[in-house]
Amino acid sequence: MRSSVLQRASSKMLATAPTVVTSVPAHDLSSTSRQRRAAPRLIPPHGFDTHVHVFDPVSFPYAPTRSYSPVAASQDQLDEFTSGLTTDSTPMNAVLVQPSPYGYNNTLLQTCLRRLKTAGRPHRGVAVVDPCKTSETDLLDLHADGVRGIRIVSDRLHPY
Repeated sequence: MRSSVLQRASSKMLATAPTVVTSVPAHDLSSTSRQRRAAPRLIPPHGFDTHVHVFDPVSFPYAPTRSYSPVAASQDQLDEFTSGLTTDSTPMNAVLVQPSPYGYNNTLLQTCLRRLKTAGRPHRGVAVVDPCKTSETDLLDLHADGVRGIRIVSDRLHPY
């Protein structure tokens, strides 16, 4: 029964989603002949992306011991991208996950969560904490900002 309900719901979403598909012969993949395909807008309003990162190395420097240095990816870029996925063209809700290049410094994560909350778009977050140094007050501050999950990373794997 449950699977038939899900199948009907999926069929209805697919039937009403505006989709643009352009077919290109496999033998003709030159840059001038390729046409961009628009992704179908399948995500309903208030849908969630459950794992996204924001990077701002200029305002929020990476940890010196990081293993990689990603390019900047702002909250505004994330909103622009997810707006193209929703049926009503609004940015999706998201669970912001603390990326490893920041180590235990959750400042950017908290700044983004506060900004979104102020804009009336409360998101959720997953922070990285050091179980030996993170106080109860730190955890309560994270919770107040919207963090609902924590990651504990082994120092043997990531010596932040």
